[in-house]
Parts: sequence; C-alpha cells; structure tokens
Amino acid sequence: MSQEMQVGDRIKAFLEAHGLNAYQASQKLGHEKPSKVYKLVNNDARPGYDTIVELLTAWPDLSPEWLILGTGPMLRSGSAPVDDLPLFAAKAPALPERGISGGRTVAVTVDHTGHENILMVPLRDQAAYARRHDDPAFLDKLTTFRLPLFASGTFRAFEVDGDELHPGIRRHDVAVCSFVERWDLLAPGSACVVVVPGSVLVRRLPAPVTERRQVVELLADNAQIPPMHVPAADIIELWQVRGYLTTRVPAPPVRPGGRPGGGE
Repeated sequence: MSQEMQVGDRIKAFLEAHGLNAYQASQKLGHEKPSKVYKLVNNDARPGYDTIVELLTAWPDLSPEWLILGTGPMLRSGSAPVDDLPLFAAKAPALPERGISGGRTVAVTVDHTGHENILMVPLRDQAAYARRHDDPAFLDKLTTFRLPLFASGTFRAFEVDGDELHPGIRRHDVAVCSFVERWDLLAPGSACVVVVPGSVLVRRLPAPVTERRQVVELLADNAQIPPMHVPAADIIELWQVRGYLTTRVPAPPVRPGGRPGGGE
C-alpha cells in the first residue's frame, strides 16, 4: 500500500479484506456503537496509541508497520492470506463491486405443499430479525400467511414502526415486500424495507445502490422526517414494498352541504 494513504484508509482496506463492516468491527473491539470506527475509516479522526493497540490486539495478523507507516504487507509474516480466512468472515454483509444483494441467499419457509410462506415480522421481533434474519430456528417462530396476489416470489411482511411513509403507510400498518436481489436495478424512488444492524427501516431510495463504498440516502415521504444516510456495506437486506395491509378504513367523503357521503 502507498504511504500516501492515511491510517484510516488502511483500516478500511483491512476491514474490507476481512469482510467486516464498521458495525462488526466495533463489536469485535468491544465498542457499544460503531461511531468511532466510522470516524476512523472516513478519516474524520486519527487513531491514538490506545486505538492502535486495540486494533493490533483484536487482529494479531495485522502488521503494525503497514498500519502505522504504510510499509510492507498488510498481514504479519506467517499469517494466512486473506483468501484463506475462515468462512465466518464471509458472513459480513459486504456487497460485490456491483450492487447485488449482500452476497446472501435469503432464508425462507415453505408450507406443506412446498410453496413459500410470507413471514410476518412484527415490531417486537424486528431488532432480533436484523441479527437472526438467516437463522431457521428464529424464522420458524414467526407467523406465516399467504396472499393470492403475492404467490410468486419471496416475500416478507414488516409491521411499520413510524410515519416515514405517511400519509400513505402509517404506524402499525404492514408492508408486504419482495426480496431485492439486484440492488443496482432498483427503480429510483422505490419504497423499501432496509435491514441494517440492529434496526429495520422503511424509507424510499432516490437512486439504486451501485457501489459497495457508496453512502445510501434514505428518504421519508413525511416532510417532518429528515433524510438518513447509511453506508451500503451496512445494509443486510433490501425488501421492496409491493403493497400494505391496514386496519384503517378511509372516512367517507364530505358532500356539498357538509353531509358525509354514503351509499344510495
């Protein structure tokens, strides 16, 4: 690596080579939040002595000469090449160079006829879903159902937590979504459920995800809610909203004279 790279650039390169995002690296380092690692990899902060020691302790194969000075190989002599690392490193939701879903095969359940179920993810289970979205034992505990217009494909149903898509979709409505395999082919403005570490978000994507290093803008229909920005490498799953279920029945229109409309 060139000495012109900053330390943060080398930290970012090391984590990417190991298939880790900032959230997972923070967990490895024992940090409660990923904000410190984000600042390091974005060169918004320079690592101090304690941070350097933390990194070298967490990853003994990391070469201190390469990390601090940018000289020599990334890994210490005798360490396994990155391509030979254990398979658990491949579980990180890192994107390929193009925006194809994070390299995962989505987990599904089927009914007695072999048809895929729609899994219902209520609010109380969404934090757990972000962690255990590919755990069959967890998925088997979720409520399943089928809808006649959603019979071909892989679908999830997510209870909506906020009013990001208000006035169309409101809190406690259920967004029925299809799995997005190619993130780079999403139509601009698509409403999506975005699964990130620790959270499930419902927002619009103004543009497709085309690069693993890009920061993805997430917009709300509700003008009172500001945009969010999430690193593409932190997105675990994308589900495009195809419809929604609601218990709210629209009020009848008001006719001239102030009387509500109704049947004749």
